[in-house]
Amino acid sequence: MNATHAIDLRIQAEHAWLDASLHTFAASRGLILLPALTPADDAVPDLRPALQARGFDTLRVSLLDARQVAHAADLRYDIALLDLRLRAVLEWARHQPDLERHGVGVLAGDTPAAAAIRVLAREPERASALVAYDGRPELAGAVPLRTLASPTLFLLPADAPARLDASRPARALLATRHAWHETLAADIGAGPANAAATDEACAWFATHLGAPPP
Repeated sequence: MNATHAIDLRIQAEHAWLDASLHTFAASRGLILLPALTPADDAVPDLRPALQARGFDTLRVSLLDARQVAHAADLRYDIALLDLRLRAVLEWARHQPDLERHGVGVLAGDTPAAAAIRVLAREPERASALVAYDGRPELAGAVPLRTLASPTLFLLPADAPARLDASRPARALLATRHAWHETLAADIGAGPANAAATDEACAWFATHLGAPPP
């Protein structure tokens, strides 16, 4: 039996303490970091059960601290702040030997996905793969998009034309190995298209983290 362990914790990011939830396996395939804006953020459906069912450790972390949650509507566009917070979480994970046994992946949506692109463009060694699930890649900036080296899967809503029009120019800037699929439903918590996207995200990590099934 692959023993599991779950714990709620707080991770320091300079002067902030970020709420996080960690689920680990004795025989893990790697760690998937799921950054969100707040503990109640539902911009991305909770894919932790699907990832855990495939043997991945998961770490969900809120990038805004308790004092900032009330201002999330404004701070969600502070990509520089989210970038710093995400980098601090990845640095924390780097110092947890049991979490990096088979590499790290990042699954992010909305503006945290833009922050993830920025972090991994500067420091590709931080993660082996990225999945941007209904993310905002255009907010990362041209230079990070051009220099991103981590294999990246972009999953975007097929039925949200304004979102697609905003995001599509980012694709032309990408040089990294990537897949760009406009298959999600705008209601990202429902529908067979999104179930298939969950499977695709899990398969992306299985391929690029390189760990065999437990």
